[in-house]
Amino acid sequence: MTNAEHWAIYSGLTKCFGVTVEDNGIGLVAVVVVVLVVLGAVGGIFVITRRAAEQPGTPGEGENLPPGGGQPPQSEGISVVFTGSSYQSVTQKPTGWFTTGQDADIVLGLTDFGKADPTLFNHPVKVATDGTKLVLADTWNNRVLIWNSIPTTGTEQPNIVLGQQNFSDTCPRTTKSGLYMPRSLYFDGSLLWIGEFKFSNRVLRYSVH
Repeated sequence: MTNAEHWAIYSGLTKCFGVTVEDNGIGLVAVVVVVLVVLGAVGGIFVITRRAAEQPGTPGEGENLPPGGGQPPQSEGISVVFTGSSYQSVTQKPTGWFTTGQDADIVLGLTDFGKADPTLFNHPVKVATDGTKLVLADTWNNRVLIWNSIPTTGTEQPNIVLGQQNFSDTCPRTTKSGLYMPRSLYFDGSLLWIGEFKFSNRVLRYSVH
């Protein structure tokens, strides 16, 4: 292992754990134990090597100083190398991302941007999905709308309405089949939990049939 690698590990330990790693007995053992526990939590293999004391001076043949021109520590110590982890370091911005000022792909609740639809939403404040279905809390219309598959176009109408008997009614109700300003949603594919905003003080659970 090169001096640069020793220095990188040394610097990482001191920066991450706020301690100076030196071969001073109990303190060094404690630091190593903490490091191994953290590394074991994320999975992978760690290799421990003991660094022999080095004489000050120029690096050995084939070895380089760490970036910035600093000198590697000269005292004995322990280096920990972590390998085999499934985690990967990100070295550049991932491709396929959002941009400032980007246009929306589709619009739901309108037949087109700026044109009303019979199922126009009124304060849609929360959405939930299990990766297949889409659930929307249409709060001021006192209903929850469900798409059996996540819409890919703006013309796809919801398949199911909860809280109302049809897609035209919007009256608030505190019955078992009614909703009164639903706002909070949790959906895991089997159970749908709905929390109502105010006035009714209810949390309702719906089960998939």
